Amino acid sequence: MDDAGARAKRTLDAKCQKADLKTVCQSQSRLTVEQKGQLEAPLCKCEPLFDGQLGRWQGQEVKLELNEGAKPCHSRACNIPRCHMQTPKAKVECLVKTGVLKKVNRSVWAAQDGSVKLISDF
Repeated sequence: MDDAGARAKRTLDAKCQKADLKTVCQSQSRLTVEQKGQLEAPLCKCEPLFDGQLGRWQGQEVKLELNEGAKPCHSRACNIPRCHMQTPKAKVECLVKTGVLKKVNRSVWAAQDGSVKLISDF
């Protein structure tokens, strides 16, 4: 597996959990003791951000503006080799379960930049 594939697998397999900020700061071997303390202070003020869970946007609704004349396109789906199928499948199921993605039967929009896509029908 190439570096990009290995990185994608690590990202998709990542288990989000609460960060122990003190341990994270103390493990920074390139920082001095003083710098570690300077790093820990602001992180601890924002500790709820590091609880390992996704949050919900509480601000004003966001509207994405499309370029004038933008049109939906579809490309032929590329199969994922069986040996790699469990990783994206588990991640998609997790994202659906947590409300990040919602299953839809059809979408008029699909990406067409040649990169690997987990799904195109959500």
